[in-house]
Amino acid sequence: MRQGFIFLHRQAITPDEWRNPGRVLAWIDLLTMADYKTGIVECSFGSLSRRWRVSKHTAHRWIHDFMATGRLKVYAERKTERSPERYFIVNYAKYQHPTERKAERKAERLPYKEVKRRNLTEQGGKILDWLKKSDIENPEAYLAKIERGCGAVAIRKAWRDATHGSGVESPGAFFARCKHYQEAIDKKEKKDS
Repeated sequence: MRQGFIFLHRQAITPDEWRNPGRVLAWIDLLTMADYKTGIVECSFGSLSRRWRVSKHTAHRWIHDFMATGRLKVYAERKTERSPERYFIVNYAKYQHPTERKAERKAERLPYKEVKRRNLTEQGGKILDWLKKSDIENPEAYLAKIERGCGAVAIRKAWRDATHGSGVESPGAFFARCKHYQEAIDKKEKKDS
């Protein structure tokens, strides 16, 4: 038996749904069966029919009703005929306590400096790939020259321009745009101090 609880809004179950209370309880049961981090449920129609005390046909119909209404999706195909089906509960996070989700996200969050470093490294890799496709003899040295003359913010802005087709089509134009943004940043910093 899983530990913990789920959140269920008062309006989550409409009066029409209460015409078939077994189906409503089946949905709530799926919510409680789901992995609390991923929202994935592993089950077979046989196990659901025993658990819900209905026929396999009824369990199959209810699952397909949940999928038709967009509350449930097939997560992955079964590996073998006898393995359980994997379903993903759409918007599963809304059934979790907000502070639990916040704590979970905070635990998964990287420190700001690490995120910034990874973004710059990833961006630098993309810029380097772009420079290699152009006719630059030594793209690594050219990128190092840009990084020495301009800050990360200026480079990021110029790269955004290059990827969005804003007049930066050559390495020389890219370098000039980096310098332009760096001069604007320096001017603003001088004005603010």
